[in-house]
Amino acid sequence: MSTLRMLVLGVAVTLAPTLAQAEDNPLSDRFPGIQADGFAVVTVDVAQLWDAKESKPFHAGLAKIKARLTRDIEAEFGLKIEEIERVTYYWTAIADPDRKPSPFRFVTARKPFDRTKLIEKLHAMTADEIKEKEFKPWVAGLSGKNVYFTYHQALIFADDRTMIVSPSIGPDDVEVSAFLKVLAGFTPKVHKGALAEALDGAGKHAVVAGIDFSRIRNMLSDKPAPKGFEPLVALTQAERALFIFDFGPTVRAELNVTFFDNETAEKIEPQAKKAIDLAQKHLEAVRKADRRDPETDAVLLPWLDFAKAALDKAELKREGKSLNAVLTGVIASATKKSLASVPPWVDATNDRLKTSDNLRSILLGLHTYSDISDALPMDVTDKDGKAILSWRVHVLAFADETLYKQINLTKAWDDPVNKKFAERTPDVFKYFGRGPEEKGST
Repeated sequence: MSTLRMLVLGVAVTLAPTLAQAEDNPLSDRFPGIQADGFAVVTVDVAQLWDAKESKPFHAGLAKIKARLTRDIEAEFGLKIEEIERVTYYWTAIADPDRKPSPFRFVTARKPFDRTKLIEKLHAMTADEIKEKEFKPWVAGLSGKNVYFTYHQALIFADDRTMIVSPSIGPDDVEVSAFLKVLAGFTPKVHKGALAEALDGAGKHAVVAGIDFSRIRNMLSDKPAPKGFEPLVALTQAERALFIFDFGPTVRAELNVTFFDNETAEKIEPQAKKAIDLAQKHLEAVRKADRRDPETDAVLLPWLDFAKAALDKAELKREGKSLNAVLTGVIASATKKSLASVPPWVDATNDRLKTSDNLRSILLGLHTYSDISDALPMDVTDKDGKAILSWRVHVLAFADETLYKQINLTKAWDDPVNKKFAERTPDVFKYFGRGPEEKGST
């Protein structure tokens, strides 16, 4: 799930697609059962972003890391990103401030589902097929021909192209369980309330987000604002907020915050200006972070420069009880610089992932040896106690068994029998992307 959000937002910021036209389908068809009185909603036209001609250079780069980068998407939805038309995240509420809020995901495919294949891929089952007693309470009353379950999650097929995935829940999640029952019955709802504008914007804009501040205002009222973030907390005195992204040769982001009256809006306006300053400081802190690799910097820094330039030109104005901030910028330069740096970033990322896998294999080998021998591996010695082979050979028994079986443990590393192995670096001991200084070094 998190991988999909990062990918979608990353693609959205990087691409320059033509704006989508409003869809003909009524809202109830696009978001069956959804209520506009929830906490927040984010809806993304994935197909528009993915199909834009500006996205093509990314497709080639993504292909190299596709198995790793998009496998979470397929694991969660059973669909490849290019098969998805729209994804909408909907938060019913934050009932417990100590728990991380999780959204319902409304996923619409471009073509009708092969439901049998999808259910099999997601390892889903009907309520009657669930055997574990501890899972029975939260599925009670949710059975139906269009409702399936994985452990702690419900899958609801609204139609032949739209699937709704619930958060991971239990029987104590009252609000989530109640909304699940609404969805299971496909009870039509009128879209009123704080999120109505956001829902109405779906199809008219590439990315739309809406939030109802009443759901978090009380939660924050009795807690001091984190130091430095007072301007952001001040904005929660608003009734609602609408965030819109439009893309073209010029990218445009608009945030509209609506308060309950003119007086409050006027009072908060200076804090809104401070919030822009806070964003600029945060961007500068990200730029100065010293724990990134140069390949990532080459891809990221053009976008940080673009964001800073947009914030420097940000337009903030108040109209009655609403504060409106608009950011615009030409992304051609940032796109060119960033895209040129994607191939080496992909290669470096793959090298780091393979090296991390090696470290994991080595640690697993050490633990396995320890479990068997009740000690960590030491150098192999001859009858006189002289080291003839490195302790690393013992790790090979669990990390590269084929090579391990070829090594003669009674002979020294430079014996003709073993020397041919000593002159090469086993894959499990390689630091990918960084060649060894000499033959056989790790």
